[in-house]
Amino acid sequence: MSGMDTDDVTNEETTDEAPRDDEPEGQEDYDISLVLGELDEERRAQIQEQLDGIDRRLEELTETLSERSGRESWHTDGVRVEVFESGQSMIKAGVSDPEEGMEFGVELRPSNFFDGGTPWRPGQPPRPMNTSAWDVEGEALVRRVAKVSGRKYTIQESVGELEEERFASAEEAVAAFAKYVDEMAELALSKDPVVAAWQTDVEEYGADPNEEPPHEFL
Repeated sequence: MSGMDTDDVTNEETTDEAPRDDEPEGQEDYDISLVLGELDEERRAQIQEQLDGIDRRLEELTETLSERSGRESWHTDGVRVEVFESGQSMIKAGVSDPEEGMEFGVELRPSNFFDGGTPWRPGQPPRPMNTSAWDVEGEALVRRVAKVSGRKYTIQESVGELEEERFASAEEAVAAFAKYVDEMAELALSKDPVVAAWQTDVEEYGADPNEEPPHEFL
C-alpha cells in the first residue's frame, strides 16, 4: 500500500505496507474461479448475483460519501478479482478517496494466500491457490504523518477492522463477503469522511531512532 506525499512535513520519509509478495497485474476482469475454484453454471449464476448486488451497494456508498464530504474524489472499482504474478488471487471490494487518503475494503482470499513458508520470488512458478477454504476480512485505512522510531513517515494506519473468518464453501465465503461489505459500509458512515475524524491519537510508534520501523509500516 502506497504512502502519500505531503507538502507540510519536512525530512519526511514515506513507507509502504507490503502484505503480499508482488503487485497485482493490470487486468482486473479475471474469472472468479481463480479464487473460488471450478463452479457449475447454477452455482456461478447464484454467486454472480450476490456479487452484482455488492457492486450496487458500493455505488450507493460512494455516492453517500461524496455527498457527505462534498468531495467527488470518492471512488469504487466495484467487486474485482486481483491476480498476482506469484499466483496469489483474491476477490476484493471497497471504496476509497485517494485525495483525502482514506480506504475501506473487504477481501476474500484462498486460505493459503499468505503462505508462512519461503516467500515467492520472481522467476519461480506461480503458487497454486487452495480452493477448499477461504478467509474473509475487512479494514479501514487512513494515510497520515506520524513519527516512527523518532523519524517522520507517511504511514497507512489501520483505524477499523472486521476480523478475519474462515469458510469451507464458496457459497459461505461469498455470503460472508457480502455481509462484510454491508458492515464495512456501516463503519464508513459512522464518522465524518475525513482523515482527522478517523486517525488515532498515537503521535509516535517506537522509541529508538536507530531501530527500523515496525513491519506494518514497511
